[in-house]
Amino acid sequence: PGVTYVRGCCSAAEVESLARLHASLPVAKAAKLQCGLERRHFVDAHRWLDALVRRALPTARVAPRGKFVEYVRADSEMAPHVDLSKPAAECLDGTAAATTHTWVLYLRTCANGGATAMLSDVRAGAAVLDEVYPERGALLVFPHRQPHAGRPTH
Repeated sequence: PGVTYVRGCCSAAEVESLARLHASLPVAKAAKLQCGLERRHFVDAHRWLDALVRRALPTARVAPRGKFVEYVRADSEMAPHVDLSKPAAECLDGTAAATTHTWVLYLRTCANGGATAMLSDVRAGAAVLDEVYPERGALLVFPHRQPHAGRPTH
């Protein structure tokens, strides 16, 4: 419940702008190649991503601090987990509530694996409730408390 998937949320030009931003950022040193993933952090100072996400989901609250997560090895995956809420101070929209949802904006279509799996819980062997495969320009939004995992790429 509470999972939303919007195909075509971004135009090709918007995806290209994000890809250029991604390419311009350094890889985070602390997490360099953790589990075959690279992370690149950014601040959406002009609130462009906030506007993009709200275009698809008008009631969404998007924190300006974000990160790109890239699978850089064929067997890369992200273990089952839940996400943390961001404090209101990071939201910059004048409200007092913290964030409640995670958003994933796909910059590439992955033909072989790479799904985001929604799980019944974070324990090994948890039931898979749904899987969403990366599709360029699509937006996935779900509650922070929703257990999920990044499936391996092939």
